[in-house]
Amino acid sequence: MGGNRYWIPACAGMTCFIVACLAITPALAQDWGDTPYVQTPQNVVDTMLEIAKVGPGDYVIDLGSGDGRMVITAAKQRGARGFGVDLDRKLVALANRNAARAGVADPRCSTSATSTRPTSAPPRS
Repeated sequence: MGGNRYWIPACAGMTCFIVACLAITPALAQDWGDTPYVQTPQNVVDTMLEIAKVGPGDYVIDLGSGDGRMVITAAKQRGARGFGVDLDRKLVALANRNAARAGVADPRCSTSATSTRPTSAPPRS
């Protein structure tokens, strides 16, 4: 019975945390038209690529690529190649501009707009 006194406050705290996250997420989302867009922080991108041990021989595919930072970072900092897919054509245009600005645009890094229909990545060449 002694363990129960910690369980209720812990559940209440977790519930408050979840409610706060749900409440703040729409505020962080940017409206780019067709779909909501929440930018992944660069430190999260860096950590994800580190955990995955992405290197020069890898091909990164990012579904819901937004501004392209995942594939751009994979190409620029880790020598990988990448392909991003997003529903929003404005974000695809932004991602392609960002890749060009970073010096990793085609053939190392590209993004494409697609609907919910099947898509295919460009050849790995």
